[in-house]
Amino acid sequence: MLHFLTRGGPDAAERVRRVLEAMAGDLEVCVLDEIQLLTTELVTNCVRHGGAGPDKEIQLGYAMPKGMVRVEVTGPGQGFEPEVAELDPTTPGGFGLLIVDRVATEWGLSRDGCCVWFEVSRESGPHR
Repeated sequence: MLHFLTRGGPDAAERVRRVLEAMAGDLEVCVLDEIQLLTTELVTNCVRHGGAGPDKEIQLGYAMPKGMVRVEVTGPGQGFEPEVAELDPTTPGGFGLLIVDRVATEWGLSRDGCCVWFEVSRESGPHR
C-alpha cells in the first residue's frame, strides 16, 4: 500500500484528489471519479468532525489488489461508530457515509475507528 500524508484544513480534500489523480495510472475516468468522490467525503469528515485542521495530518493509503482499488483515510480524531444517515433532502449535509455506503463495493472502520477504508471495483460500467 502506498501512503501519503497531508495537512488537514479546508483545502485537504483538493490536495488528496490531485494525489489520487497522479496515482491513478490506467484507471478508467469513471472509476477515478468514484475514488475521488469517496475520498473527498472521508477527508472532509476528518476536517469537520475529526479535528484535522491545518496543524494536523491526514494519512491516505492507496492500493490496487485483485481488480479492486482500496483507499484508507486516517485522521486525528478520537474514533467513532459509523452512522449512515437516511436520505432527507430537507436536511443539508451529513451524507458522506451514505455516499460511501452506496458507491463503494465494501467499506468499514479500522484502527480504533480513526481509519475509514473503502474498496471499489477497477471495472467500470453497469455490470460491476
